Amino acid sequence: MSEMKYVIVLDIEAKEDDSGVFPDSHEVRARLRDVFVNVIKHDETIGWRVSRVEGLRSSLAGWML
Repeated sequence: MSEMKYVIVLDIEAKEDDSGVFPDSHEVRARLRDVFVNVIKHDETIGWRVSRVEGLRSSLAGWML
């Protein structure tokens, strides 16, 4: 099975005020993985699924740039 990678940029802001602490990238990736897996897992109308969510650095590790 072949795989395609996409680069997505997120703007994150506090829900109500700016007193909150911004999450680190690991937390954001974990939440995105949970959301994509839960939403797409049982959807029979699309022909794709998200197999993993990773950071740009780890995604490009091993590639010759």
